[in-house]
Amino acid sequence: MARKTLKDVLAPLPENAKDLRWETVVPIGTNAFILVELFQFAFTGAAGVVLALAAGVWFTEKGISMPEAFAALSVAAMTLTAVMVLFVVLAFLFFGNRYFAVYRLDAAGVYYEGSRGRDEGTMRLCLAVKPFHVTGTITAWRTRARHVPWDRVDSYQSIPSMRAIMLRRGRWHIVRLYTPDAATHARVEGYLAERLRNIDN
Repeated sequence: MARKTLKDVLAPLPENAKDLRWETVVPIGTNAFILVELFQFAFTGAAGVVLALAAGVWFTEKGISMPEAFAALSVAAMTLTAVMVLFVVLAFLFFGNRYFAVYRLDAAGVYYEGSRGRDEGTMRLCLAVKPFHVTGTITAWRTRARHVPWDRVDSYQSIPSMRAIMLRRGRWHIVRLYTPDAATHARVEGYLAERLRNIDN
């Protein structure tokens, strides 16, 4: 199977095509999903710091005092805070709190491409919480592409309030689809319901 390119995805579709294609701007530093995942990652790292410090003190001094335990917790709290603050600063200053996503759903699967760049139609800093429309020409600086065939998707979870749909395999989500408005969200949800029902049959 030939690898799809951004040019293929952005090409206009015939009016009778069943494929879906859309593009959207996705917030980063104000994105609840990204923040929760980052907190989980940072919390795991902070817990690792506590365990490493506590284990080091325990094995060298054959025990650990309350001041040493509090010191380890303080280091962990500082680590957690530093990671979260650094992420927010980078998300706003380096990315402008946005990245651009292009999606296409077709018979082969889900094609996704995300890029850092600039939307000529909206130059101001993005403070949105939900995804929204691209308003001008995108100048992309860096791109990451992914293709997920339908046989890897078992189910989906729709979250209309955040304009997001999680494609799942078992308990794990494998890709998150962001939609710019309620109409696109409904179309994508209907497409997924039909596609996954056909796969089950």
